[in-house]
Amino acid sequence: MQLIDDDQHDDDAVDILGEVSLTSFKANPTNIGPFGASVLSWSVKGPSGFHVKLNGLQVAKNGQQVVHPASTTNYRLSAHAGQASRTLGNVKVTVDRASCETFEINNPRSVIQAPVRAGINNSENLYFRGSTGPSVSFSPGRIRLELRLGQRVDYFPDPAVYIDASFGLAVHDGTLEAVGELISIDVSVPFWAWAIPGAVPGLAIAISMGKDSARKRMHETIQ
Repeated sequence: MQLIDDDQHDDDAVDILGEVSLTSFKANPTNIGPFGASVLSWSVKGPSGFHVKLNGLQVAKNGQQVVHPASTTNYRLSAHAGQASRTLGNVKVTVDRASCETFEINNPRSVIQAPVRAGINNSENLYFRGSTGPSVSFSPGRIRLELRLGQRVDYFPDPAVYIDASFGLAVHDGTLEAVGELISIDVSVPFWAWAIPGAVPGLAIAISMGKDSARKRMHETIQ
């Protein structure tokens, strides 16, 4: 068995990278506005034994990728063999933020809670159970709302309404829109209410109406 030392491996890697050539690497367009996109495309030639990375992530030797930079970003294409690497080229996508108006929200949770709370308080038949208002939480790409409500129903105990809704945000034609809306509604009444004479059909209707009303109102609130 022939042993090859690390220096030999390094020399081989350097030789491989010396034969790698960049045919093209460009961005189209190179200037975009806020929330815009650019397409990066590249073509690299060379012998076997190397791979290509775009900003540190391995990509095909010939390909393209859509990017959505939030601010002006430099993209670096490099070739790698063994422990050796070589920069092949750089392109810059400039984000023109001159037309973008920015403002700081000191308490985004309160900003979202306020209109939801007002909408329920102004409702004729929905109200918050106890002193708990809308619960707002954030996760990557999603805003989640949880509400524990009661619904006034004539002649029957008020059903409890639990709403769990979440959505994302996207910009379309310059307007912020809610996307990926998910709404879960659970309506319940005290177990003893079902024992009231004639309650079964009435409560079934009340629960169904409660779900429809809560879902419609939550959809309108999100939108």
